[in-house]
Amino acid sequence: MPPEAPLIVAGDFNDWRRKAHDVLWREAGLREIFVSAYGEAAKTFPSIFPLLSLDRIYVRNCSVHLPVVLPRRPRAHLSDHAPLAAEIHL
Repeated sequence: MPPEAPLIVAGDFNDWRRKAHDVLWREAGLREIFVSAYGEAAKTFPSIFPLLSLDRIYVRNCSVHLPVVLPRRPRAHLSDHAPLAAEIHL
């Protein structure tokens, strides 16, 4: 993939030690959208009372607006992780 191409990588990273940010920035030029917007990754686990930042959205060569952790209800039964959402412009 060309370095100027837009790229989105999102999901459950299980990055307990918070090492993914530096590696993905250094190796692929990806930035985490919650860290960029708010200074820290979103807390998503467990969904009932999020304490840990395990889920991430990384982007390259696109703009991001309104990153949010979606409210627990009505989705709590779907996963033990809270869902992330953002408006991403390519």
